Amino acid sequence: AVGGSSHRSKPKKLHSNVIDFAATYRSTHIVTKGDGKVLVCGYDDYGQLGTGEKGSKSKLTAAGDLKQTMINCGKNLVPKIHWSAFEEMIKPDTAEIRSLKQMEISISRMKDLIKSKKFNPDSWDVLTAPLNLISWNQCRQLLEVKMKLYSEFWAGTRGKLATSTEILTQINTRIKELELALADMKSQGKQKQAEIAMLTADLETENWKSRPLRHLSKDVTEFAEREILLNQKFENMLREKNFVQLTGEELSFVLWKMNLPQYLPLFQEIGMNGELLVQMQENHLVSLGIKRKDSYALLYHTKMMNCTGYLGDQTDCVVCYHNTPEQTVELLQEYEVPINPEVIMEGEWIMPYLIYVTSVEEFNIKSKKDRLVATVKL
Repeated sequence: AVGGSSHRSKPKKLHSNVIDFAATYRSTHIVTKGDGKVLVCGYDDYGQLGTGEKGSKSKLTAAGDLKQTMINCGKNLVPKIHWSAFEEMIKPDTAEIRSLKQMEISISRMKDLIKSKKFNPDSWDVLTAPLNLISWNQCRQLLEVKMKLYSEFWAGTRGKLATSTEILTQINTRIKELELALADMKSQGKQKQAEIAMLTADLETENWKSRPLRHLSKDVTEFAEREILLNQKFENMLREKNFVQLTGEELSFVLWKMNLPQYLPLFQEIGMNGELLVQMQENHLVSLGIKRKDSYALLYHTKMMNCTGYLGDQTDCVVCYHNTPEQTVELLQEYEVPINPEVIMEGEWIMPYLIYVTSVEEFNIKSKKDRLVATVKL
């Protein structure tokens, strides 16, 4: 810049009207006050001085204004990175931002030279680092510090990302489990729907089949209620009158209680009343057209109803207690009365009627001895 190529041991003033300058290992740029002109000197093998033409300069030479000089140095010399976006992350000061911009410009220049094959990156001829950073190693150190700050700034975010990723994995796993559970529940639901349909069909069939039973139950309930009323009337009648005082009309309750209502027309025809009925014997009743077995029933019930304790508890009476065919068979076997149980069951005989039997011929007992034993024991 001072002219010549000899070494100097003392500084020498090059220009007095300077507002800014940039010096590298082999080139110098000076910006003058007032007009903003740029003076350059040094090597210019690749057009790095920005004069618009190649050729090294040993003295300060006018290169034009600052803008034109930058354009001549190459489009890639303008920083592309918006460093303001990194201020919160790497916290650079003004000087560091300037250094980062200069690094970017220098790197861009070298890449352009490499692309144009005018520069061999394997040779010693490497463009020097920005002046304020002295060397590329110092550039690296600065960037390592900033990259550490940058990494620390995003460490929390990375941690949150890892945590969120783990939680999302757990959520997705749970979703799959719930989907499998839901699929299983849907399958169970379909099975239950099929089961409900089948059971509903069964109930509809049951409803149709049970209709006669329900009608029967309804009728039985109605008859049971009527039976209760008739029993109350019958008991009230016997409490108010002795049996021998009963009229022919009142005997209708007696025949109903004896389960012999079919003989009511006969009783009405002959003018039967309580006084006459207590005097009847088996042969009298049979002669009136009453079946022999029914005559036994009439004799038993008439005698019982004529007793003062009829409306009380009759369980103490062994004969009265055995008032079903099954119980009668048990009692006959207990006392060894030789009558065939099948005859008792088929004829619906009960013990209260058997005690009035005068002849055992109707029981079809073949042995004379057995007929005699049966007659005596009855």
